Amino acid sequence: MQDYDVTSHSQISSDGTLAALILLSALKGADLQLLPSSFRAMEHEMGLRPHMLGLMALCQGVACAVTGPIWGSLVDSGASRKLLLKAGTGLWGLCTLQLAFTSEVWEMMLLRVFN
Repeated sequence: MQDYDVTSHSQISSDGTLAALILLSALKGADLQLLPSSFRAMEHEMGLRPHMLGLMALCQGVACAVTGPIWGSLVDSGASRKLLLKAGTGLWGLCTLQLAFTSEVWEMMLLRVFN
């Protein structure tokens, strides 16, 4: 009978989750910087005023600050980290995709809150 080392399988699974988390964190950082770097283009192409663009960035920052402890509490209370990571990533992708088809400021702000 073949020996099966449970710890090595667990280590591989943990390494994959860690790699996915690192990759997603890098993408999230790029996403957060994408809005401020495109302010001038949005101002010119969409006719948005600087205060509206700043408000859009503020909405996203406040939403991250408010929901961070909620996500942390979910993980600490025993919710599946992989499930939360998959659900959060999927919803983030849908919000980002929807942002590509939005031209109204209030829709962009709402999507930035969920993003």
